[in-house]
Amino acid sequence: MQLAQACWTQAIYCVSMFGCSLRWGEPSGNVVIPLELKVTAARDLLSVTWDDGAVSLIPASMLRARSRAAQQVRADIEGNEHSFETVTMTSAEAIGSYAIRLVFSDGHDRGIYPWSYLREIADSAA
Repeated sequence: MQLAQACWTQAIYCVSMFGCSLRWGEPSGNVVIPLELKVTAARDLLSVTWDDGAVSLIPASMLRARSRAAQQVRADIEGNEHSFETVTMTSAEAIGSYAIRLVFSDGHDRGIYPWSYLREIADSAA
């Protein structure tokens, strides 16, 4: 399992750093999971192909703004608004088989996006 997870992590890194695509898994049944992730060459959009056939384009600025990291949650609670329009994705890391951790050009590296939350963000972006 460690080797498979290490390979998956490297593939996720490839997605973010080089704009290539990653495919894994088969349709999961009840749980919606991504089958493919692609980061645009400009690193400003994450394209997700879901196992139910849907394709989502999620702006990096939206992903950054919707981070559940403590720092971002506190800023939201305090009403501190910040524009992330120029933020891009610089890397990504697999978190087990349930999520992805994204790193952004503003240095934010604490955002973990479980597949269900990523789909929620994607649906709100549509």
